[in-house]
Amino acid sequence: MDTSHIESFTRLIQLSVVPAVLISGVGLLLLSFTNRLGRAIDRSRLLAREIQTGAPEEKEDLKKQLLIFFRRTELLRLCIVFSALSIFFCSAMLIGLFFLLFMGWAFQSLILFLFFISIVFLTLSVSFFLWDLFLTLKACKIEIKKQLA
Repeated sequence: MDTSHIESFTRLIQLSVVPAVLISGVGLLLLSFTNRLGRAIDRSRLLAREIQTGAPEEKEDLKKQLLIFFRRTELLRLCIVFSALSIFFCSAMLIGLFFLLFMGWAFQSLILFLFFISIVFLTLSVSFFLWDLFLTLKACKIEIKKQLA
């Protein structure tokens, strides 16, 4: 076997470690985001039923909470989209690395750009996640005030 192919393969493995770890980490975040989205949707459905069957004096607080949960589902959807895009661009970067090392195509600038875009989408995803956390606390605050009154 040609040693240049072995060296190219070894180099590909070395260069693939960071993107592979990034894909794995973002995948775990994606799992967390989808779980949170499912819970927010389930809670929204319960709140909608409570609005229909609840006491009139509770309906205003329930509607506020429902609007917050709707906004949370929108934010979590964005988290999921940006995480998936981060994985997509990181995967495209790995494909670019393959072409760079085995085909000799000069994709260095494109590979760096794909990595940069992947990190930008990851940052956006985590930013929307933080926003979701603040909204979660806002909905919780409404519920606590209702219980303490």
